[in-house]
Amino acid sequence: MIFDDPDYPEIGVPAGWFDQPDLVPPVVQYGTESRVGWYKDLNRLPGDAPAYSADPQGMLPQIQGAQPPAPGP
Repeated sequence: MIFDDPDYPEIGVPAGWFDQPDLVPPVVQYGTESRVGWYKDLNRLPGDAPAYSADPQGMLPQIQGAQPPAPGP
């Protein structure tokens, strides 16, 4: 998924790059005619927590992102 800023149409940012991607939900889909048939059923498949969700050594709180802070208003 790509996030497009209407003020800068030449820039697209993969939505997963945001620190809080839940705050920028998709509002439109493109290229749906080429979507593989099983894609619509992915949410019905069983899932598993990612390996990094278990943190037996307590390292996750020490990880810091490299994204610069957003500019102020």
